[in-house]
Amino acid sequence: MYKLYFVDNKGNKHFVKQHHDLAELSKCRQADMTLRGFKPEPYIRSWITEGGQWIDFGSWSCYYFIEGVTSEDMCR
Repeated sequence: MYKLYFVDNKGNKHFVKQHHDLAELSKCRQADMTLRGFKPEPYIRSWITEGGQWIDFGSWSCYYFIEGVTSEDMCR
């Protein structure tokens, strides 16, 4: 089970959704971006660290984090 968080410009994590499907969490991330007033992302850059996946969507100071994602999960 993966957990999606919005990480604000102060580094605080805000829980968004928990789900077993990364594609579903991607949809939730996009919906959450709209709720927070962000425009659709011009690009996505992501990387895996211990603990999960960081997602840079072009805001300069905010990110999304999916707890529990591994490199192997990204290859599926």
